[in-house]
Amino acid sequence: LVAIRGPLIGANPTTLMWADRTGRTSSAEPAGAPDGGRLWTRIAPDRSRALVSLQTPRRAEGWIVDWARDLWSSCDGCVTDLGSGAWSPDGRRFAVGSKNSIRLHTVDGSSPDELLVREDGRTLVPHAWLADGRIVYQSSDDFTAFEVKMLDAGSHAGRTILPRGVGTEADVSADGRWLAYTSHQNNMDVVMVQAFPGPGAKVQVSSGLGTNASWSRDGRELYYITRATPDGPAVVFMAVDIQPGPTFQPGKPHELFRVTDPQRCGILRCYDVVPDGSKFLLRARPASGHQTVSRFDVILNWTATLQPSR
Repeated sequence: LVAIRGPLIGANPTTLMWADRTGRTSSAEPAGAPDGGRLWTRIAPDRSRALVSLQTPRRAEGWIVDWARDLWSSCDGCVTDLGSGAWSPDGRRFAVGSKNSIRLHTVDGSSPDELLVREDGRTLVPHAWLADGRIVYQSSDDFTAFEVKMLDAGSHAGRTILPRGVGTEADVSADGRWLAYTSHQNNMDVVMVQAFPGPGAKVQVSSGLGTNASWSRDGRELYYITRATPDGPAVVFMAVDIQPGPTFQPGKPHELFRVTDPQRCGILRCYDVVPDGSKFLLRARPASGHQTVSRFDVILNWTATLQPSR
């Protein structure tokens, strides 16, 4: 048996940073920051704090970074091993996904968790909690292809709005009219938009590769990320102007800024943006935190360490 010893994926140290629309960066971390890799962040509706999913060498943890009080606080019930979640519109609760359910967690711990929806044998990933109480989430039975579903307020069963394999990373505009998502088209991920909850025409808004779309609060802009080069680590943040009106009218995508730190978000958008689009919350890797594989361990007769089968 040959083993590479090291931390869990995502556990390498990272920090949070702000980037304005020109790419100028600054630290977004108060003193006392916990160790580990920042997986994804979600800014609270009032902008005073954010939920951070953090990967340590042993487990995923939830933390609240509070900029108003300049501190970090642990939020044990805010994340699962999968991470993922969405703030309630009033900022008091969080929808947390797990391997077969979504539950509502009160951030201050004043009330017990509430089971919202359960789908046995599936993985559920909440993405958006709308002002009218609807929740948009992803559901999969094998973690390779997802359905995007919507849960109406008061309901305990989601209904499919994007069939399996059509799209991931869904986000809904603040007015509840448009659904943005990543779709695999012609061997490339692109950002698509269609009417929410549908049906409706599908419009590609990214110019070539695009993932992890996010709306501005007023619905006048849609953001997404792409790569500076196909195989390079640099990430480019793009914006698309949206003209108001009865139909969806996107403008030409234009670059806002680029960062050298990779923002490989996967099926979860790892960055977030303040409501007016003036600042983006990103993750950066400290220069001293780079880790490399320096050895392989060869374990002889490893089967002798296993418990005998019964």
